[in-house]
Amino acid sequence: MEAQEWVNHLEVTRRARHKGKAVTDESEDVPAIGAETVGAAVHLMSQLFGMAMKETPPIVMANPFVGLELPVIRPHEIDFLEHDEAETLYTAAAEIGPRWRTLIELGTEVGLRPGELYGLHGHRVDWLRGKIQVIDVMTRAGLRRWPKSKKSHRVVPIPAHIMEGMSALMAGARATPWCSLPRKAARWTTGTSETASGTRPYRLRASAASRPGSCATPPQAGW
Repeated sequence: MEAQEWVNHLEVTRRARHKGKAVTDESEDVPAIGAETVGAAVHLMSQLFGMAMKETPPIVMANPFVGLELPVIRPHEIDFLEHDEAETLYTAAAEIGPRWRTLIELGTEVGLRPGELYGLHGHRVDWLRGKIQVIDVMTRAGLRRWPKSKKSHRVVPIPAHIMEGMSALMAGARATPWCSLPRKAARWTTGTSETASGTRPYRLRASAASRPGSCATPPQAGW
């Protein structure tokens, strides 16, 4: 199969997972792989062929993934929570349990990704200075010790009221590499799964990015 033919095939291939669940033959209304995913796959293959060309002697003589016609990545509207929506979600979460509100606040006000939320451990929290080291990430394959990218490995400040909520979750527990805040807070899965209210976890992070003066972004137009 030629490289361009492979790309064309990817464009009409259904996603392997949809709405947080594995796709089966019986799954309905499953969209095709997105343009971003196709582009990322082509970029990865191009890098592999580029490395193979640099070997001595070269393993391949040409990179068939250069100059291909790729699907256009169209801009899409950012979905985030308005201020009143966030407050409603906080109230509903608190009625279920304070641990849920704390988890949602970490996403909405601090901007942690779902995997960063679920991989957060007590020993990564600077309780004295009110900061979190974003290092561990929970994936479907288990815990890994690096975030999405080099820039994602960071230290973020935490508002005092969220620190209080995390302190309550850690009451009676030791802050060790085996003491995980998410295990005490929730059982969400990574990806596009939804909360009980129908809010996708990544919508929380987008909300943090839209909120002026939050821990995730400098002041800007928005909230």
